[in-house]
Amino acid sequence: MADTPAPLRLRAGWRWAGYRPIIDAVERVLQVEGQTFATAINCIDGRAQDPVAEWMRGRFGVRYVDTITEAGADGILANGMDAALEPVKSKVMVSTGAHNSQVVAVVGHFGCAGNPVAPEDHLEDIRKGVAVVASWGLPVDVIGLWVNDQWQVEVVCETGRNASGLRDASSAAPAD
Repeated sequence: MADTPAPLRLRAGWRWAGYRPIIDAVERVLQVEGQTFATAINCIDGRAQDPVAEWMRGRFGVRYVDTITEAGADGILANGMDAALEPVKSKVMVSTGAHNSQVVAVVGHFGCAGNPVAPEDHLEDIRKGVAVVASWGLPVDVIGLWVNDQWQVEVVCETGRNASGLRDASSAAPAD
């Protein structure tokens, strides 16, 4: 591939055996340079994952979507305690740090077994979840997505990069 950097090479004579894991990690990071990523905090329900990944690829022009899954992810973000949020935050930090993801989506979906609430409550959980992720201070856009009963993605709300507040999708410009 033309856009893949050459593997990292050490000078002859280096005693590198103990550093192999570090070298392997650096090589992996170099291999993803030039690739584009987005991040989705989504439910474990596979029905919601493909539509979100396809939508994010089309909307943001990314090649890959890192998917962080939890049963009822929108409810966990909206109502979770620190112990529940910390693993999600840690994974988002990996995605935004190592993969340079520029957008993070908080996703809720119709028929969720992990967060079995009415659609209106999901929309509120998504808004709260977006606010939680935005409060982490990452230099990314955060967007709230709803996957409806037809498995189509709808924008609920979004922040601008380092925005001070949420823009509700009903008052924002229409999404593509």
